[in-house]
Amino acid sequence: MRGVDRRRLQAVEEASGPPPAAVPAVHLSVDADMHLRRSALERLRLMNTLHARHAWEKRHADPIAAYGLALLYVAADDDHGRRGVKAATKLWLAEPKTADLPRLLYGLTLAVQAQAGNAGYDPRQELATSTDKMDDGARYVGLGVSSLDTHSGTWDQVQNRVSRYTDVPGTVRVVLGTDTAIVADRRGLDEFNTWTVHTTHALSASIADAPFPYGSVTPAQLEDDPAHGLVLRWMRELHFAFWRADVARLEAAQRAQQVAAHRRRP
Repeated sequence: MRGVDRRRLQAVEEASGPPPAAVPAVHLSVDADMHLRRSALERLRLMNTLHARHAWEKRHADPIAAYGLALLYVAADDDHGRRGVKAATKLWLAEPKTADLPRLLYGLTLAVQAQAGNAGYDPRQELATSTDKMDDGARYVGLGVSSLDTHSGTWDQVQNRVSRYTDVPGTVRVVLGTDTAIVADRRGLDEFNTWTVHTTHALSASIADAPFPYGSVTPAQLEDDPAHGLVLRWMRELHFAFWRADVARLEAAQRAQQVAAHRRRP
């Protein structure tokens, strides 16, 4: 898998600086919602499947990068995401600057952090290439990454090995709230579309209630996993940057509404 070479990962670590700072506790509510986690994961599963199809169709002309980004939102009056988590997604063309996932996430983090204090910044407009239907007041809740690199080979290797896009596997990673992380491996049709999920927080109240089998992991286990550790670290940092930008956007919108309401008073 791209991004698991120990020496290269160490080089990124040394160049990237300290790990993410602590995030205010106001975002903790997302960590406690099983429905939201499941909805976010299903949205990324769909994205990963569509990503595989798009990359397969474009592999000989305007090749698509192996990685895609999803900013996850819920409606302003739907804190638990019961009407579904919505996504603003980004796919890139395949080129050297999009060939290394940790460095891609690191560069995006710097770009979003540079928008600090810009209440008009909305990544759905500035970054995304496709956005689900949602209102302006939708609230950002998390970040997902779709990857066509898996434990069985990189996208470059897989596209020369399979004969149809339905056999292309993928990897999904999701971060929500302050410390929720989910990783999933999606197999292709030739491997019965097997879906293997590991999460730091429960996706169901009991085994009988689970939408699919999944395993529990600790944040430390994921951090120590060479296949996921550094990617999740920079996903989390980028997630916090997006979250802070979204808080600034919503607060500015609220202030504008208050000013407008005041002006309408007789």
